[in-house]
Amino acid sequence: MKKEGFYTDNLHLIGCLLLIIDPLLVFFPSVSGLHVIRTMAFPIFAYLLVEAYGDGAHFSRLVQKLLILAIAFEIPFDLNHTWKPFDFRMNNLFFTLFCGLLMLGVLSQKWNAALKIGAVAAIAALSCLLHFEYGPCGILTVLLFYTTRSAKWKYVLQICGLLILSCLYAQVAVRSEVIWMTAPGVISLPSGSHIDAQFFSALSLIPIFLCTRNGNVSSKNYAVYCCLPLAYLGIYLCRRVIMGF
Repeated sequence: MKKEGFYTDNLHLIGCLLLIIDPLLVFFPSVSGLHVIRTMAFPIFAYLLVEAYGDGAHFSRLVQKLLILAIAFEIPFDLNHTWKPFDFRMNNLFFTLFCGLLMLGVLSQKWNAALKIGAVAAIAALSCLLHFEYGPCGILTVLLFYTTRSAKWKYVLQICGLLILSCLYAQVAVRSEVIWMTAPGVISLPSGSHIDAQFFSALSLIPIFLCTRNGNVSSKNYAVYCCLPLAYLGIYLCRRVIMGF
């Protein structure tokens, strides 16, 4: 059924297209604005994960699909970032989303608060230990969308939350040089100062709003994600042929 504006299913496609911007940056080294586009991808995926979980998707099946995608995406991801098929210094963002899904599963359990906090802390520690992209900040992004899903002023809360998480992310990933969290670079301002590109991740709420304002987003459109590993592999081969690196 058609909706005004975007189709609701298009949010999956938008997230994947934004993610593909990442390895394409090497072809446009002087266009810093592309860093802004890339930062919008993860919040969209986090939102879609929360929607899939909140719509009652079968938890174990969702876990399996997300884990399979993360594993299938890892080799093309590593090839584009380090030129090695296996490099455990940084693992792709779908592993982070997998941890976020585990966190949602923990929060749904009838455990006492201390046990839940301990389990979530363990999941966050696992994301650090295994060098998952975005790390605990990514898991907190999933938590942000989950806790504000039914809030009256959810978009205001989400904007504020994403800006706070971006500040935390910039402090850890950029200033502390934690390379596995993928520092997104900086944007030069007309005044001559700079701002971390991650702060523009809040712009992800624009496509989220446009794609969902007339109805809930579909949580079952997974086919588009199968193209991500192939797209990354194709970009890697083009870099090898055209640029030699």
